[in-house]
This record gives sequence, structure tokens and C-alpha cells, in this order.
Amino acid sequence: MKIKIFILSSGDYGTRIINNIANKGFGSAIVGLHEFPEDLPDFIDDYNKYIPENLPKCDLILSLRLKGDINMILPELASKTGAKSAIIEIHDPKQLPMGLQKDIETSSNGLNIVFEKPFCSLSLVGDKVIDEFAKYFGKPKIEIKGEKYIKKINVITGAPCGSTWYVAEQLKGFPLEEAELESGNKIHNYPCIASMTIDPIIGDTL
Repeated sequence: MKIKIFILSSGDYGTRIINNIANKGFGSAIVGLHEFPEDLPDFIDDYNKYIPENLPKCDLILSLRLKGDINMILPELASKTGAKSAIIEIHDPKQLPMGLQKDIETSSNGLNIVFEKPFCSLSLVGDKVIDEFAKYFGKPKIEIKGEKYIKKINVITGAPCGSTWYVAEQLKGFPLEEAELESGNKIHNYPCIASMTIDPIIGDTL
């Protein structure tokens, strides 16, 4: 199944994900990209004025590193682009409060929205468009080849930011019994840029 993706993004975190998606063969699937400034207010009275012009037809909308009320434009974007599915990634506990998530869902107007906290926890959800994306990007799934030493790691599903592919490449030649420890060491070199603030809902950092 071929899907068309329209991306809303802000800052380096969004750029990293976009580059990884494109580099992993989904470049042609990205039919549009709109960058928002990082200094948007958390509370917006008229969010419709932020809706981009000349929107392309698409199947899936990705919201990357957008915080606060700006995410309220998704239902209107969906009506203009024909999208039926959307993923809003959450990498900071303060980025999208539960109350705002409920408001977005209430105004979804038929748009199936998945809130992923963090993005690399995405798995199959029963939506054919989101699931097509989640087969490649989301909760990591790998295949390790080798008996005592790692000869190769095939990434079946990788973190959208690209860390899974990076770590897989770095682990070549290590003893299998050291894979778990070394993967933890290697990922610090990428590094993960999700918030280190404790999320009160999960009781840990993202």
C-alpha cells in the first residue's frame, strides 16, 4: 500500500525525523511539508489563520514537535487534504496536556488521531494508513544475525528519529551477550532528544 504523507514540523527534532523517513525510502511518500516557527504561543485564539495554503491531497498527517493549540488545526487540515488519519508525536510531558488532547479528539470530525508518547512507541493500531507507516517506523523490531558475535542487524521497524539504524550499525562485531549493554551505551551517542522531565502519567522520563 502506498500512502501520501503531509508533515507539520518545528525545530531540529522534526527535521531529524523527516530526514530519517526520507532516507529510509519514504521520501516519495512525503507530498508536503510545512514548518512552523518554534516561538508559537501555547494558547491560540484563532488557529485557522495558521492553516497553510495550497495543501496537497494526502492520506496521513504527521505532527512533529508541535506544542499547544497549534495541533487544533489538524481536523481542518484533514478536511482540506482528504486525510483520514493523523499521528501527533509527544516527546515532552508539557507539550500536549490531556485536556487539549481531548479537545482535539472532540473536534476531529472523523479524523482518526493517534497520540504517541514517545513516537518510538508507535505500533499497529488497526488503522490501515497508520499501520502502513508503523510497519517501518515506531516501536523497534530487529533481527540479529550471528552466533557468538553480531554479524548483522536487520531493522524491521525502527524509531522514527533513526536511532535504531544507528545503533544496529554500531553493534557489528560485538559479542551477542554484550548487545543489550552496548546498545544502551551507543544510543547515548545519537542521542535521544526527548525530554528528561519526569512524566507524571507514566512515572518516568520519556
